[in-house]
Amino acid sequence: MLASQIGYISSVLGICCGIIAIISSSIVAYKRDNNQHNIRKKIIDNQIDAETAKLLIDQKPENAGKKNEYGLLHWGTALMGLGLGYLAYALLDINDLKALFFLAATGLGLGFFLAFFIRLKLERKKKETSQMDD
Repeated sequence: MLASQIGYISSVLGICCGIIAIISSSIVAYKRDNNQHNIRKKIIDNQIDAETAKLLIDQKPENAGKKNEYGLLHWGTALMGLGLGYLAYALLDINDLKALFFLAATGLGLGFFLAFFIRLKLERKKKETSQMDD
């Protein structure tokens, strides 16, 4: 495969992934809204008291409050590493497909490795500031 063919294939796959993500999130949002509507409709039909209705409507999943604070850092550094691996492949002008995958995987691994150490440093800093506040 030529480098231009790989570029075309990756562009098409990237666009397809975006389209699939948008369609999936739309389906999930529709089903969630439909489910909430059905619950409210059944509450009205069965004439449930206000306290029980409030409990049924305001239910949240167990991990709803927990956010992955470092998700963007994690994936941002991983994708930068992947891009740097591809950049190394392009700059070295290697025509071997195995080298492309090797350099891309190496860059991806280095990105994850970098994200780990940055997260470790940020968590230590956060822990120190919370101890100083107490």
